[in-house]
Order: sequence, then C-alpha cells, then structure tokens
Amino acid sequence: MHAQARPQSQLTTGAARIGVSLLTSLPQKLSAISLRQPPWAFKNLRGVFLLFLILLHSTGANAGGLTRPIEHELALELKPHLGTLSGEDTLTLYPGKWNQPSFVFLLHGEFEVEPVEIPHQGDWKIIATKTDEGLASINRIEIFKPKNTDWPDFVQFKFRYRGPFLDLQKNEEKKTAVSTHTVFLDESSLFYPVIETRKASPLVIFEMQTITPTGWQVVSEGKRISHIDNGGRISTLWKCDDPMQEIHLISDRYHEYQDRWEDIDLLVFLRHEDPALAKRYLDTAKMYIPFYQRLIGSYPFVKFAVVENSEQTGYGMPSFTLLGSRVIRFPFILHSSYPHEILHNWWGNGAYVKAKEGNWSEGLTTYLADHLLPELDGKGDSYRFQQLMKYTNYVSPENDFPLSQFRSRTDMATQAIGYGKLVMVLHMLRNRVGEKAFLDGLHDFYFDNLFKRAGYKELREAMATHSPENLSQFFRQWILSAGAPQLKLGTVSTIKILRFK
Repeated sequence: MHAQARPQSQLTTGAARIGVSLLTSLPQKLSAISLRQPPWAFKNLRGVFLLFLILLHSTGANAGGLTRPIEHELALELKPHLGTLSGEDTLTLYPGKWNQPSFVFLLHGEFEVEPVEIPHQGDWKIIATKTDEGLASINRIEIFKPKNTDWPDFVQFKFRYRGPFLDLQKNEEKKTAVSTHTVFLDESSLFYPVIETRKASPLVIFEMQTITPTGWQVVSEGKRISHIDNGGRISTLWKCDDPMQEIHLISDRYHEYQDRWEDIDLLVFLRHEDPALAKRYLDTAKMYIPFYQRLIGSYPFVKFAVVENSEQTGYGMPSFTLLGSRVIRFPFILHSSYPHEILHNWWGNGAYVKAKEGNWSEGLTTYLADHLLPELDGKGDSYRFQQLMKYTNYVSPENDFPLSQFRSRTDMATQAIGYGKLVMVLHMLRNRVGEKAFLDGLHDFYFDNLFKRAGYKELREAMATHSPENLSQFFRQWILSAGAPQLKLGTVSTIKILRFK
C-alpha cells in the first residue's frame, strides 16, 4: 500500500524529488525550486556599551525631529599598529522640527578634539566637556543655535580630532607594539561624532576616506569608490547613499578576492592567502543571493563581502558579514550560518528593527534560513521539534517574556524565545494565511520598510493586506503575550484491539 503524498509547499517545491544530502545537492535544489515569481521577483557587548554611553549623558533630544539622514564626510588616518587615528568630519544635518535649542555630539573621550568650525552666521555657542565615568571617558560637545532664531534648513559642523581609538576587540593581552588583531570600530566606539538622543540614533549616510599603512585594508558599508596604494600608504574611499543605522570601520592586513553576480560586487577579505576558501564563499554567495531575491525581493546593496575577523564572531552588517578566523573555515558554515548572515541583508540590515517593539529580525531570518534549508530537505518538522524542545527545556514562567520584549540573545532562554518561538509563530502564520499571502506579505513588509525601522505592527499590516482574516488577535496572542500552547486531553476513551496470529 502506498502512502498518500503530502501537498507540496510553494516554499519547498522540488525538495521531495531530490534524494541526496543537502550539502551536495543544495545548488541544484535552489535552482530547481519552483517559487511563485511575481513581477517584482527579479528586479552583543557592543550594544550594552553603546546603551550605557547614550543613556549616561542623554538630555532627551528627539531624533524624530530630523527630516533627513545625517550626512558624514569623514577623512580618517588610521594607524592600527599604534591604535590611533586622526579624523575630520564635515557633518550636515537637517533640523526640520527639531524642538531643542542645541545638538549634542559624543566622541571617544581619549580623543583630543579641536574647536568645532561652524560656517554659519550668528552667535553660535559651543560647550565642550569631558566626562570620565563608568566604562569609558566621553567628549561631549553641545552646540547651541543663536538665540531668538529658528534652525536653518540645514547646518554644517566640522569636527577635527585625534588620539587613541576605542577598539572593543582589543583587550589587555593584545596591547602590543604591533597590532595582531582585526580593528573593529562602530558607533559604540565613538570614532565619529554620534548625536545624543534617548531614542534610536538618527540614520546616517556617509563618505569615508581612510589612509592606512601599506597592507592594511579598510572595509565598511556601501560601495568602495577607490583604493590606491601610494607607496607606504593606502587611500580608500567608501561611500554609502543608503540610510544606515551606524558606520563600521573594519581593518586588517587582508588578502582580497573578487567576483560578481549580475550587478553586485562579491568580495572576500582573508587574513591569510587562501584562494580555494575564498572561491567557496564567492560561489556560495552566487547561490543564496539569487535564491533570496526570488523569495523576498531585490538584494538591497551594491556589494556583499565576507570579512575575516581575528575574533570568533558571526556578525552581520549591511552588505558584509564578519566571520571569525576559525568559524570561517568550518565546512558546514557555508550552508548554515553563512546563508543566515546573507539573509540579514534583507531582515535587520535592510528593513531595520524598531527595537522598542521587539527584535523580529532574528526569528524571521532563522525561519527563512536555518529552518527553510532543512525544510527543503524534508526535515522542517524535525527542526521545529528541536525548537519546541529548547523552549520546553530552557524557558520557565520565571524567565519567560513576550516576543515584543525580545532585544537580543543573551542565554539559551532568550534564544529559545526570540529565535525558536518566533519560528513557530511564523510557521503558524504561514499556515493560517496561506503560502501566497505569506510570501506577498513578506515582500510588502520588506519593500515598504527598506532602510526604515519597522516592528510587528508593520508586519501584521503587510500580512493583513493579502489575507481576508483579521490577524489582530493572532498578533496580540503570540507577540504581546508570553507563553506557548498548552496541550490538554479532554474526553478520553479506550478501544480494545484484538490481535489474531
């Protein structure tokens, strides 16, 4: 007697007819999947430290008053072997409805900061102070507009500063004469002027010209416009016109490998020469980027880079991923963590998280990467069962909380909720609204919120557009409330079965 075949999912069509292992068959699977193809289809410590810095000196300024992203025109000379930089930033902002008489900017406290230049008429007042509290010292520069005047349509401030930079990957054991680790700078490092606000930092666009010693390369968001070795010094220009939540600067003695997929630059930066490893990552990117473009929508950036880190990390930034030197060489990473980090360019680094309403990006990325790939191999139910087991084992009434309160993974319980529970909720949502409505809703959610901060409200609205069902109760129950389904037996009866030999 033949078992009845289960209906094929639009997300997983083609998986059942491929009977070899996922690792060897994945390229064929990704190309064979018959997704519905609408017209649009082809067109950790750091966070805690930043929160401390911002809240410690916050005056309640409302970042929502700015009408456009802040523009940074950075010129930095980085000396990684000495741990110092000298910088200049011409910063342009558009006050709009800014209802405060001043802006406050923060820079790393060990920088020596020159007086700020203001090329505008009037009696501008600057108060520069330095604090030395808690985790690190901070330069705080408050700039007041002239009294009895409105903010102009735009204002420019020029900052100049120099001194030791704050590299959060550098510890006491690594303070040697010659740096042996990857330099990692971001908003938490305050290596560029960061506006002070109680709310989420304003979005930024930027140009960043860097000068580094020969052999030292710099990687950041956006497109690399130029890269010139002037004999003893390397000049690199990165430009990003897409609104970012912060600016990263990663630097090390890299060996670079390049490829392209359609109009997307593919790059690999390794600390030691390894063309075979680079080729594996370049080839795999050419599998997953088109796959997720078909599933969700256009890849949002002009490049994707794999960057090796001396520390054992698995970070995803807009348009690149930073993988630890041991992590990057594990063979299974290519079809586990790597697609997860690629997918973050859509979720979390493309459409941003409105953190106060809950971090949805980790669970959604997990559902469409860590869960979907086993589902392609017919093992989706096993993956979901493992998530249920983790929730049962690590979550209790004492440490449970709603998905709307999840910010980041800090232990097994928070992972079981923010990642695993949301996987289950999304699977229920997919089954409830249907395959087409689910995919169409994801498409709208992505494009409507690209380079904007979004929450579960926007996700619900996107899904509701394509489903006749009222999803308000579903989202209230599963997003705003703690807990998981409780199974209980009702009326129980027994049936005696006679067996004959």
